[in-house]
Amino acid sequence: MPNDRNPQFVALEERLRANNISVINWNPQGTGTLRQVLVEKVSTKATKNLGATGGTPYDIENPPCGSWGELTPWITELRERNQSKAARWNPRRNHFGSLMPVADYVVTDGRDVRDFRFTNGAQYALNDGTEMRLTCQSCNTNWVRSERQSAAGYANRCPSCGTTDRFSETGPHQIQYASLKFPVALASNPTCTIGFVNLYGTEAERMRNSIRPGIRFQARFYGKAGRKSRQRAQGSGGRRGRGYEWYNYLNMTLGSAAYNRSDRTSGFIQIL
Repeated sequence: MPNDRNPQFVALEERLRANNISVINWNPQGTGTLRQVLVEKVSTKATKNLGATGGTPYDIENPPCGSWGELTPWITELRERNQSKAARWNPRRNHFGSLMPVADYVVTDGRDVRDFRFTNGAQYALNDGTEMRLTCQSCNTNWVRSERQSAAGYANRCPSCGTTDRFSETGPHQIQYASLKFPVALASNPTCTIGFVNLYGTEAERMRNSIRPGIRFQARFYGKAGRKSRQRAQGSGGRRGRGYEWYNYLNMTLGSAAYNRSDRTSGFIQIL
C-alpha cells in the first residue's frame, strides 16, 4: 500500500527514539529522503543509581581534567579552614562545605568523568522522605531540616532573624519531593566536569525542562565534598570495566540561609 511505512525508516525512527529524539513530519513514501525535525524530550527518567551517594568525605578532589579556575580561592580557603579537623572528621556529622561565589557554568553530559547516566540530560525523580518542621520562637519563621540534621543538632539557626536554638520542632513528617541532578563544568572550561548539581522541591520542578547538556547558567551554590558511584574505567582490550566504583566529587545545592552562620544569603540559579 502507498502509505505503508518503509522498514528502513521504521528502524531509523526506533534508533532515534532510543537516543531521546522524537521524529515528526514522517515521509511515508520511502523516496530515500527523510524530512524530519528533531525534538528533545523535556526530561529523562532517573536510574536506580540516582541516589547512590555516601557520607561526606573530608576533602574535595581536584578535577582530573583541569584546575578549579575561578573557584580556586574558595577551594583553598575551604581546605585551610578545615584542615585541623581532618584527624577527627565524622562524615555523618561534619559538613565540609560553604557558600560558593557566583560563577557561570555549563551543563555537561558526564562522559569525561565516566558517569554515563546523564548523556540525555538531567535526571529527575520523585522521592519519598521525611522532614522535621521548625518554627522560630522569636519571629515565627518556619523552616525544615532532615531527621539526621535534627539528631546532629544541625541547622538550629533561624534563616530569617538569625536566632539560634530558640524554636519549636515537630516531626518526622512523611513527604514526597522532587529531585534533579546533573553534571556541570565552569563556563571558562566547559569540557571539564567539576561536580554535580542537586536541586530539590520547587527548584527541581522549575528547572527540569530547561536543563540539558550545553545549557549555560549563572549560579551561587552551597558546595561541599560528596561521594557517589560511577562506571569503572575501561580494562584491557578497550572493554568497559564491570560494575561501579566510588569516587569523590563536588556536590552543589542551593543550600539554605540556615547553613550560613555569617551570611544569610542562600543560593540561586539562572539560565543565561
